[in-house]
Amino acid sequence: AGRLAAEAADIDTQALAAGLETLHEDEASQQALTEALSEQAERHQQMLEQHLEHERNLQKRLDTQRRELQQAHGRASALQALQAAALGQEDHPAQSWLAAAQLTDAPRLGARLRVQPGWEAAVETVLAGWMDAILVDEPSTRAGELARLEGADLLLLAAAPGWDAGAAETLAAAVEGPAGLHLILSKVHTAPDLEAARARLPGLPAGESVITPDGCWLSPAWVRVRRGQGTGFGVLARERELEVLQARLDALEDDLDTLLAERDAVQQARQQEEGRRDEVQAALHQSRHQLAELAGQWQSRHGQWQQACQRGERLAQEGTQLQLQQEALATQLRQVRTGLE
Repeated sequence: AGRLAAEAADIDTQALAAGLETLHEDEASQQALTEALSEQAERHQQMLEQHLEHERNLQKRLDTQRRELQQAHGRASALQALQAAALGQEDHPAQSWLAAAQLTDAPRLGARLRVQPGWEAAVETVLAGWMDAILVDEPSTRAGELARLEGADLLLLAAAPGWDAGAAETLAAAVEGPAGLHLILSKVHTAPDLEAARARLPGLPAGESVITPDGCWLSPAWVRVRRGQGTGFGVLARERELEVLQARLDALEDDLDTLLAERDAVQQARQQEEGRRDEVQAALHQSRHQLAELAGQWQSRHGQWQQACQRGERLAQEGTQLQLQQEALATQLRQVRTGLE
């Protein structure tokens, strides 16, 4: 009996139960932490996917922008080559003289004219042979040098701008350019169509003419149209297109810089989001590991508690049986003693 009592005293199921409760609370806290980290990891992953999608869209826009920029550069290069040829800026017969006179890069008339839309053909008809004129200060001072040139067709024009206030209803009113050019264009009247041009012929002063927007040029003594092809035609239209193209190129370059900056910002945000996601995933992995350890500890302690409870029940049963046996022996002893007396 003493042995059973001592062994029963060594079994502390309450302490084991308290330990199980503590482990259960720790496991619940760890489970809550694991779930919170899992939700954080999911949010970071979603944000990362949004950044990646944004980055992919920006890259597509960048590719499109670069293609448009390349095409615009190609078109501008082609137009510039045509314009340079039309304005005598390449392989000019007087190239050596122009270089010596430091006029190789001097502006050409065709690149400086500003013509009201619709009157380009008329201006080019009147100024045929003038579009490659080189703009200089005081061209008359170079007359002696030009007179000695051979095998070259060269035109120098005063570069000073000007405006003839009395040039209404003449071609000069449709053009912005050097003052000397306006003196020529102010002698060419304008008419909306051929019928109107014919009607104006009888009233024209001597030496003056009239022209339509499509370039039909008339005087009482002659009629001229210019409908040819080649680099010498369409100079004004090319110059206008080059201006539009240059503005387009500037806008495309600005847009490209903006897109590149936006893509860099998105890449940086994506990299930061990847770092945050990796940190949370590492913490989540650690938390799951700790949760598994707590679950294992709880299972082990629960097994110990069950074994202790079962052992305690067996000891109690053994103690009860022993007590019954002792009581039975005591009864028998009393009966024997009574019989002996």
